[in-house]
Amino acid sequence: MKKIILLVTLMQILGAPLIAQDKDSVVVLPEVIVSSTFKINEQVNRSFDDKFPDAYNVVWTKLNKDYLTRFMQVDVKHQALYRKNGVLKYDIIYMGESHIPKKIADLISNAYGAYDVTNAARIDRAGQVFWIVNLEGAHSYKVIRVDDNGDMEEVKHYIKS
Repeated sequence: MKKIILLVTLMQILGAPLIAQDKDSVVVLPEVIVSSTFKINEQVNRSFDDKFPDAYNVVWTKLNKDYLTRFMQVDVKHQALYRKNGVLKYDIIYMGESHIPKKIADLISNAYGAYDVTNAARIDRAGQVFWIVNLEGAHSYKVIRVDDNGDMEEVKHYIKS
């Protein structure tokens, strides 16, 4: 009998904190803001200002030894990566159909007339310029790659469900 009383008492002691908890309480943790400051290399800054003089909403991130920047120019989003010596590794411009040059838009329209352009990106990497274009049709999606020479390649094809 002592063992049963001891067991019941032990269960009450150990279980009491579980029973006493307020199930409807909400614990609000303080807001945490992670920030980091770093100095942009003067060569990178000069190179950026020369290439994108009218950029705004510029945000820099240190990426290993390189500098990644996201910004707006005119009304399109850019993402550019600079080496620490100021050399531009790539520039990606994100845009809608209205910003695609007529030559590229005509190529796409001739090859994929039944598809609509949903969005596009112009990539300039080491002087090589090409486009990645997302298309939507009645029954499928396509991702195509087009270079400035007019060479076109279907990269992905997805069937709508």
